[in-house]
Amino acid sequence: MLWEVTDLDCDRFTVRFLDMWLGARQGQGHAKDREAAGATAAQLPPLPDSVEPELLRAVSASRHITKYFTTGAAVVVYGLPVRASDS
Repeated sequence: MLWEVTDLDCDRFTVRFLDMWLGARQGQGHAKDREAAGATAAQLPPLPDSVEPELLRAVSASRHITKYFTTGAAVVVYGLPVRASDS
């Protein structure tokens, strides 16, 4: 993040980004894990329609989940473009 963000928007962005880029919650049992951790459906963003293997596109597509535009705009990626693979 470029600047400090003090609410749960960072967490919502991170969960959405990991779901979008790696399909983090695509497996079985994530609802049980969420209940065990005490999280409610309102705290976590909904699952994305598809997985985006390119890091930069996944970040871009995840920015809209934040409550405030400036929170999503604070996320930057430094370095080379990275692509996740299933191999």
